[in-house]
Amino acid sequence: MILNHVIAHSKYILFLFLFLKLFLSFSQIENLETELEKAKTQNDQIKIAEFLNKIGFYYWEKNEHKKAIEYFNNSITRNIQIGNNNALRTLHSNVGNIYLDLNNSSSALKAFQEAEKYSFKINDKSVQASALLNTANALKYNQKYQEAIKKLEKAFEYSKELKNNTLIRSCYGAFSENYKSLGNETKSYEYFNLYATFNQHMHEEELEHSMKEHQEVIHSLESEKNAVNKKALDTQKKLKKSKELLEAEEELNRANPVSYTHLTLPTTPY
Repeated sequence: MILNHVIAHSKYILFLFLFLKLFLSFSQIENLETELEKAKTQNDQIKIAEFLNKIGFYYWEKNEHKKAIEYFNNSITRNIQIGNNNALRTLHSNVGNIYLDLNNSSSALKAFQEAEKYSFKINDKSVQASALLNTANALKYNQKYQEAIKKLEKAFEYSKELKNNTLIRSCYGAFSENYKSLGNETKSYEYFNLYATFNQHMHEEELEHSMKEHQEVIHSLESEKNAVNKKALDTQKKLKKSKELLEAEEELNRANPVSYTHLTLPTTPY
């Protein structure tokens, strides 16, 4: 009986949790939709784009891919009017990633190509290298390996120039995969070794950096501990000195007791 009661209670708690989660989810999307309508009433294009993005992310997190794409595409239209190239690059990348989730590689490629186009309107080679890598990845999924390698060569050039180890490592891995798909085992193995070596080097650097940070924290804690100990010692010394002074004063008072005499005030003649 007790076990059945516990199971029934657990089911009730689970149901309550799921209901609350669902309620909060509906509340969240309702708030976003309300803010979107308010922005539309005010004809605030930047705010409209912002809330379209947020709603798109909301549906993406809920795996409602079609709705997410719809809102992202609406935001793309607004951002074209605004001229926000950075937002357009990000939005097209988001759409590309959703299409990859849906195994729609051709639509993903188109989206990543658009993202790449907008990345070159931004004066940031790390952004451009990332966009080239995304396009190369989509080309690989579309079995366009030679085109993918050309994109990777450009991405690798930028990554080396920037000395961006994360991007360099990604390029090595992507080169290996594409050459393997082309049947060039020698090139694939060569780039795989470069990837593995570089990956090991990066892990060692990360470990060294982590250890250094750990040592700095320990040193900082030790410094704080020493400061607290010094303050406590100083306080102890002051208390000891005060005690010694008090004892000396008491000893002096015992050795030279103060005697009080009655003083006769002179009489003032009238």
